[in-house]
Amino acid sequence: MKKRLILAVDGGGTNTRLCLVTSDGMMVHHISIVGGTHPGKNSDPKGNIERGLDLVLQGTSYQMEEIDQVVAGIAGYNSEEDREWVDDLFDFPSLSCSKILVNDAIIAYESVFMGQAGLLTISGTGSNMIIQHEQGEYLFAKDLGFYAKCASRHLTENMLEVFFSNRRITPVDQELFNILDKKARAVEMSLLQLTKQPESRVRNKLFSELAPFVTEYARKESPIANQACMMVAQAIAEGIQLFSPYFQQPFPISIVGSVGQDALIQTYLILQLQREGITHPIIPACQPPVVGAAMIGLRHLQCWNEEIRDRLRSSFSV
Repeated sequence: MKKRLILAVDGGGTNTRLCLVTSDGMMVHHISIVGGTHPGKNSDPKGNIERGLDLVLQGTSYQMEEIDQVVAGIAGYNSEEDREWVDDLFDFPSLSCSKILVNDAIIAYESVFMGQAGLLTISGTGSNMIIQHEQGEYLFAKDLGFYAKCASRHLTENMLEVFFSNRRITPVDQELFNILDKKARAVEMSLLQLTKQPESRVRNKLFSELAPFVTEYARKESPIANQACMMVAQAIAEGIQLFSPYFQQPFPISIVGSVGQDALIQTYLILQLQREGITHPIIPACQPPVVGAAMIGLRHLQCWNEEIRDRLRSSFSV
């Protein structure tokens, strides 16, 4: 019996990851390119998909027409109003197969829990929180009227909010601000001017790029940088508390993304959870989100069992 071919895609705000997986769970080719699929953060998201498709097929014996199933998790796909631009990302004449297009949090969730109950927090270029009901439906933070401000840009926003409202600025705080202000002026405008501007793709991208300086200076004992990190941890903890009533027993939590996986922020989060009496275990994300996309595709093609699951896991490394 001929093996069928799945294209699994993780379309983020900054990068796009694509892989080809056969219906027996074997990974054929896996690539990552600079450039995401979120239209608010990228100037040519469809062009990034097209470039990724060309690269993931290169060096294989497959053509685009041979792909039997596309499963893609797309950052920024939050409602039916987004459906038009999401569909357009994969509208290519040679890619006429069935397509399952979902929010990127769903494929990340599946890659971690693989059908089990748990809470996933995404804290990187973007932010999100998600669980899966026993009935199989997904519940997002936005469904609870909550937005977790735990993305990389929020870290920079927190730092600036505290800086401009604080009368006691230490030398190390001022040093951090000067570095960020210099970098901001080089590409846009002063930080003070930027804080008064509405959110935009350029502003959010800049603030995301400045976030690593905040965590670096938090380790240099900048009080303001430390407070900014604590605010991110607090946002995650608040979301965990909101989801707790949906589980009847302690449930695993996994946090993915460069901000949420920062050791200092995780330390603050654990301390915050302990203060609230929350004892849910935090587990690592051992598989990349494209594994979740591939798993959804395998299930859709009715090619899912424990043997295929184990083969899929062994084909990937984070």
